[in-house]
Amino acid sequence: MQQSDSTKNTKITVRKAQKKAVAPPVTRLTNLSASNQIRQKDGLQKVSFWLRYATQYGQQIFITGNHPLLGNNNLAEALPLQYFNEHYWTVSVDFSAISNLADGITYHYFIKEANGSITHEWGDYKKIESSDTNYTDLSLLDSWNYAGYVENTFETEPFQQVLLKKSSVTSKQADQPNTSFTHQFIVKAPLLQADETICILGSGDTLGNWQTENPVLLNYVPQTFSYEVSLNLTDDDFPIAYKYGIYHLGEKKFVRYENGNNRVAHDRAVGNTLIRYHDGFVWLPNTSWKGTGVAIPVFSIRTQDGFGVGEFADIKKLVDWSAQIGLKLIQLLPVNDTTATHTKADSYPYAAISAFALHPMYLHLPAMADQIGMDELLELEPMRKAVNQTPAVDYEKVNEIKQEFCKLLYQRTGAATLASESFKQFFKHNEHWLKPYAAFCYYRDLYGNVAFSKWPAHTAWDEQLMGVYFSDTEKSSAGIGMGYYCFLQY
Repeated sequence: MQQSDSTKNTKITVRKAQKKAVAPPVTRLTNLSASNQIRQKDGLQKVSFWLRYATQYGQQIFITGNHPLLGNNNLAEALPLQYFNEHYWTVSVDFSAISNLADGITYHYFIKEANGSITHEWGDYKKIESSDTNYTDLSLLDSWNYAGYVENTFETEPFQQVLLKKSSVTSKQADQPNTSFTHQFIVKAPLLQADETICILGSGDTLGNWQTENPVLLNYVPQTFSYEVSLNLTDDDFPIAYKYGIYHLGEKKFVRYENGNNRVAHDRAVGNTLIRYHDGFVWLPNTSWKGTGVAIPVFSIRTQDGFGVGEFADIKKLVDWSAQIGLKLIQLLPVNDTTATHTKADSYPYAAISAFALHPMYLHLPAMADQIGMDELLELEPMRKAVNQTPAVDYEKVNEIKQEFCKLLYQRTGAATLASESFKQFFKHNEHWLKPYAAFCYYRDLYGNVAFSKWPAHTAWDEQLMGVYFSDTEKSSAGIGMGYYCFLQY
């Protein structure tokens, strides 16, 4: 197969489960869906999933998604794939009973080890689209997205929406009607420069016979951070060798091929079939972006407006300062509640008692108080100035003062706050962690320790009893106590 000189002698980065394209054995992939030739019923009838992954002995691969046919994202109901050969696992699903795919189906794969442990691939960008109902059969040839790929970092929202934000580009094939497509190619490339996009070149007339003067451009899809193009390869000879490359839109010039060997499309679309290649990442260097940042615990962002400790409100000041001096990133140490003993021993930010609850120490009291409690805040002003002058955070003193003030606010406004529609929505959205967190905090203080197995009572979670407490916060002492911690988190 022809390969550009620019890719010869290129050092190939070996990636787990994403190696060079390998032809399936004599039993071709399309042979398993040969009924396409005789089935003419309208609408999507069958979806065949093909995952390129070289497993080890004892591993099993499953697929799950947000639809009953794929287990509704319930791992216990996920579909197992069948081993096909050393490079592919597959499963076919009957879609003939589905009449509506308006919102599409998002899916991903996971691996179950012999010992029962589970490894998920990264991301939820693989999707069966509503437009796929234009076809009778859909074949999805997917690549495993290993969570350790560095490129996944650059597809997070801070990079894609701010640091690497790019505008969409239009493929020169975009004016073809959907029903004329036989193959779709989707690939991810998060580190392109301004005015660059991905193109595809290869053997055959449709892919330009490797000519770089006028390559086929891919569309950028912001929601998936991917580039894609749909093509009609009916008149091309298979197998088709292809590679992705970089194209500069401003200069209208081909820049370079991706690294590695040619990729290969082995199969012709038979009948009313669409074959979609999820090709993972373009094989390009992943070290082209560099940025300077600062790593800091919130308690160290001390300002004159705070109360002896850095607060959530001070993060905005840190952002402004970072922007002024040209920093790109801020990394914060954990901000979760670590209150276990009410002593300095709780100041270690990695000893959280909840993976969700935030530390009340970081609350900005004037923002909480508004007009209620302002007289008490004025009385605390000399103490605030004193703790602001200490060379290090006086953890115990700061938390003692803030807790006393917050309890005062709760006595005055707690009932009204917990009865408000805004709080009810907050509680409904967060009760899966908020209820056990609030109950734990209440009994921690009631019994004087965090070793719940040694408490004289309430050593196990009682959903029915807790439901009574949380629905009756005004009458029971337990309910009032638990309501206070809900109030703080709200």
